[in-house]
Amino acid sequence: MKEITVKCPRCGSEDIIALSDEEIDDIKTRGIARVGFVHKDHILLVDLDQNMYIRGAYITPFTSLSSDVKLYFGKYRVLANVIVGINVEFIVLIPEKNIMDLRVCPSCVTNLFDILDKISKFTGFFKGSPTGIPRTIGILGKRYDVLPCNGIIILSPSKPEETKYKTQWLKAICNELLNNGVPPDALLNSVMDYIQSNLHRPPEAGELANIVDTGA
Repeated sequence: MKEITVKCPRCGSEDIIALSDEEIDDIKTRGIARVGFVHKDHILLVDLDQNMYIRGAYITPFTSLSSDVKLYFGKYRVLANVIVGINVEFIVLIPEKNIMDLRVCPSCVTNLFDILDKISKFTGFFKGSPTGIPRTIGILGKRYDVLPCNGIIILSPSKPEETKYKTQWLKAICNELLNNGVPPDALLNSVMDYIQSNLHRPPEAGELANIVDTGA
């Protein structure tokens, strides 16, 4: 285990890169790693070499993030290699693993910091709340439907033109896809392509599980 403290040259924020032994071995094999931190209006990118030395620090806008960056917001690991051209958007929050998955919410990228900040505060506020998690929350003037499921929270921006079967498909995603952990990009893309073609009807039991099992 190794920790490296980095200071942002633009805003002065300090972040800690915490590397496990497995991650260190992986960097030594690949030769370099890119780690990013979401700040107020920018992302701090840090390049690490195989000796765990910082070889560069850069500032980039939210919309210019490459897929090889391991991204963080505070204690949260952020997945933001977004899928474009989809009708149903959602964010997956896995509190126990400190993961925020925004890959299926391309419209979230422009206001990345504000959305992540709101969700992290939302999580802290309702943790252990006797009233439970609300059905909707507001983020930047937009309503998000909230679906808790098996320790996971799905937040989906509400759209007037969306299908009436959205909630059923989101439940299927939670029960038949996310129950196996965080899906890789290729599998998530395949599942979303399938859902896009079938939003006109409700899902059948086990329908998405068949796609997951075949790895299509």
